[in-house]
Order: sequence, then structure tokens, then C-alpha cells
Amino acid sequence: MGTWFWDMLTNVLEWSPELGPIHGQPYGWVPKDFNEFMALIHADDRDVLMGAMDDAIASGGGFDVDGGKLADDAALILVRGG
Repeated sequence: MGTWFWDMLTNVLEWSPELGPIHGQPYGWVPKDFNEFMALIHADDRDVLMGAMDDAIASGGGFDVDGGKLADDAALILVRGG
């Protein structure tokens, strides 16, 4: 489990070191921007994630998304974010 914050004005992400391994990256790795983060998300899940985030931004609320991602070892991992 980890936490993250996206500054939409600067496109900079801050996230806890535990999130790297969840996304197939080394512990402590942080994507340089939101686009690099989205490249980690399976193509089939990107529209769902962006839709949930757009709704949260519009409503000022949170979001909750379950998704799958193909890890480097070709295993399907499930990630829940919100």
C-alpha cells in the first residue's frame, strides 16, 4: 500500500516508496510526470482510470478504481487506487 499526490499544474507526482514495486519498478522509484505513470497502466485500464479521475476532479470528490496491469514478468497484478 502507498500514497500519491499529483500536482496537475506542474504535472509532478509525489508518491511513497512502496508504490514502485507495486508498478514493477524499484522501491523508491517515482515517475517523472503523470505521462510516465500512465505508461505503467495497462492500455485496457487507462480510459477507466482517466474517467474516474475526471469525475473526481469535476465533483471535488475522490475516486476508487480496480484495475489490472501486466507486470514485467507477464503476470497479471491487480491494483486498487483511489
